[in-house]
Amino acid sequence: MNVIESLVPIFIVVVLPIMVVWMISRVIINQTNKRTQIVLAAIEKNPNTDVREFLKLLASPRTTSVKQRLLWQLRAGCMFSFLGLSFFMAASCVYAGLTESDQSFGFLIFAGSVALGIGISFLICFFIGKLMLAKELEQEENEASGEK
Repeated sequence: MNVIESLVPIFIVVVLPIMVVWMISRVIINQTNKRTQIVLAAIEKNPNTDVREFLKLLASPRTTSVKQRLLWQLRAGCMFSFLGLSFFMAASCVYAGLTESDQSFGFLIFAGSVALGIGISFLICFFIGKLMLAKELEQEENEASGEK
């Protein structure tokens, strides 16, 4: 049983990040391969196709606006903050003796601290970004109201 307990942290710290990087790189490679196949098919059908112009049309423009990115930071900050607070509440239940697990107290405090720290950092990024990008937000709102 001791071997399994020591393999779990190794799996989480070593294998899991490697698998995430591998999966992300596979997605990027697949996207590049699909784009290449589309360009080759277009060239086969029409050899006079300007590849640069076609690639400009094929490239996807950034669809997220400044406002959407800021709202994402606000949502992530709230979620992580509430998650951290819930870990702290669970740790206080363990500390008060409502549950009998002594080993989970340290984990709950650690997980709560990490989650609350991440949440607070997202909230700080949201408020600083909102102040620094006020002109861009106003410009996006003007463009959006001008289109309607």
